[in-house]
Amino acid sequence: MAAKGPGPQRSPAILHEPQEKHALIVEISGHRDFDQYTRVKEKVAEVLGKNSRLIPHRFSRGGFAFQLYSHLAPEEVAQKLTATPLDPGFFLLKGFSNSKVSLEVH
Repeated sequence: MAAKGPGPQRSPAILHEPQEKHALIVEISGHRDFDQYTRVKEKVAEVLGKNSRLIPHRFSRGGFAFQLYSHLAPEEVAQKLTATPLDPGFFLLKGFSNSKVSLEVH
């Protein structure tokens, strides 16, 4: 019987499970029109990165919301977005919890 070696080597990436993604609602109020909604949506997607998934959740006259799937915690999402300038304007943090981040466009 032939001696068996230690077996196939596993990649370190396989040994570590990926972090679980959080489901989070991102509410944004204060937009003026659909063009500004589109610009804000694109900026949010850009800032949160490729590993985040943004799905339209609600759109109304006073605001809109996205369902966000990301490895980022709610406070990290709030921090990244409030540090992001808009053209024109900025995001003002209204509040956040474990399941929601609320912002206003100024």
